[in-house]
Amino acid sequence: MHKASAAIEDIYYNLGLTVKTLRLKNTDDSKSKWIKRTPAMAAQLTDHIWTLKELFDKIPIPNNH
Repeated sequence: MHKASAAIEDIYYNLGLTVKTLRLKNTDDSKSKWIKRTPAMAAQLTDHIWTLKELFDKIPIPNNH
């Protein structure tokens, strides 16, 4: 259980959690001053912030007995 929960936490941190130090200044004329990014977005591994539903639908969780 510990390995599974640690893996889920790592996946969520990298794909679903925005990190303040990785944000970019928004140069568009929109309301938002910053563009939020996750570590995976900063590493150019994905182009969007993943939801928990998307994570559980698309990331296979290994079944180790």
